[in-house]
Amino acid sequence: MNAERGGAAASAKLNGIKCALFVLCALFWALLFFLPMPKVSAVSEESYLCLWADGEETRENYFAAYADMVGMNDVGEVILERDGRQGSIPAGEACSAAFSTLEGGGLAELLQLKISGVSRLERAALYRRYQTRLWYADEFFAWNGEAIERAAARRAESLVFLAGSMTATRLTETQATRLYLRAAAEFDADVLTGTAVKEVVAEPPYFSEGNAVCLSTAGGVRLLAGIPTAKSVTVSEDVSFADEGALLPCTALEEVTIPFVGNVRSSQGTLYRGEFAYLFSTGKEFCVPASLKRVRVTGGYLSPYAFYVCKNIEEIDACGIPAQDVEKDAFAGCVSLKLLHTSRADVTLQGNFTKRLAPCGCTIYERAD
Repeated sequence: MNAERGGAAASAKLNGIKCALFVLCALFWALLFFLPMPKVSAVSEESYLCLWADGEETRENYFAAYADMVGMNDVGEVILERDGRQGSIPAGEACSAAFSTLEGGGLAELLQLKISGVSRLERAALYRRYQTRLWYADEFFAWNGEAIERAAARRAESLVFLAGSMTATRLTETQATRLYLRAAAEFDADVLTGTAVKEVVAEPPYFSEGNAVCLSTAGGVRLLAGIPTAKSVTVSEDVSFADEGALLPCTALEEVTIPFVGNVRSSQGTLYRGEFAYLFSTGKEFCVPASLKRVRVTGGYLSPYAFYVCKNIEEIDACGIPAQDVEKDAFAGCVSLKLLHTSRADVTLQGNFTKRLAPCGCTIYERAD
């Protein structure tokens, strides 16, 4: 009898617990129903105004924009491509500041760079733009998506030469094809020799044009180096003097235009070097590339045997140099010469040549045999 009463009590107690649990669950779901929805994170709420090339404007969320993002352009805009058209998302203030520092900042500015306030999409675009770039100031630096940090040498599409000195070996390690040359960098032809560089983007006092890198100095403009992969080099008329071996990096050179032959425009100085091959001198030997076939000289003085060791040159244009500044045997030794344009009508050449008068008054020599 007592056992029956105990079982009934236990059963009642269990039913009470079940009822209490049911009531609690009901209250929980009721509270969930009436409570406000939780806020989504700021990242998922980000949206961006995209201006399309056809004039349409759209509001893009992160995932849609990221799926069509192709990178960041040269003014810091995020670029999208969709359905055969291109759109741009203007950079915010924080992104513009970060972009400006990454593009033109010195080492101190780069190391202090913070990207707080930069949107998620802008961070992704910055990383995509700079993940293949290295910076160099006696050691390598790289962008990790959040900051500039010291890095080991690795393959990169471009390298920013910030300051200090750098060897061609260090540059070759990166296989960079574009070099950004900053004012504080110590630069000469040795830096480029044997590298894969196709373009140099320089800031004053350096400048780059015609596949030649020059330096503006108080004494005049100095020719420093030619671009290694260049087949054609045109040296600025502003150049007053040239470094020995300035064109040594140009191993595939086919044609060159220079404002004078040798190391300086005037032949009056005691240190004057009048040979064209001076631009290809290692200091011990001349290494004029066999591929070089055409030379144009626009000024200066042509000394005897000015084209010494240039056995493969086929065309020389010296129009504009007065006859009194061209020595009779200036072109002696040019055994492969086929065409010569010069103001002097009695030069010494090897082989049989015909002569005719050019419209400018110069004489044109053409090989007859």
